[in-house]
Amino acid sequence: MNAQTSTIAAAQAPARSVRASRQAARSDRLSLLAGRHALLVLNRARDVVLTVRWGRIWFTIERDPGDYVLSAGDRMRIASDRAVVLEAWQQSRIEVEIPADSDLHIERAGGSLCLLDPAQLAAKRFARASAAELSVG
Repeated sequence: MNAQTSTIAAAQAPARSVRASRQAARSDRLSLLAGRHALLVLNRARDVVLTVRWGRIWFTIERDPGDYVLSAGDRMRIASDRAVVLEAWQQSRIEVEIPADSDLHIERAGGSLCLLDPAQLAAKRFARASAAELSVG
């Protein structure tokens, strides 16, 4: 999973906060749609699990010499409480599993980012399943 990458210039973009609220922490999971080159900073991310549903992301952890690349289907638990810098190398859907006692803070440092509502995701899955059933007959 290690990959050598260059530093990303987008890190100088103005930061916007997407604070993971206590309510989100209780739900244990955030689903994010990150546009190509979206740049995020996850602070206090210990025991957070990142799962890439589709797309490809790069991330590094403060004071960790390694760089990590996750592709569709990959997941990784963050074992450090240090800052995690994450960039979507292409449009990606990322699930962030948050421990109940977490104080995770997510900042958008550049690019487009959308928080997907779980109810909308369920409705889309139902619509796709219904359309598939209709097309079979």
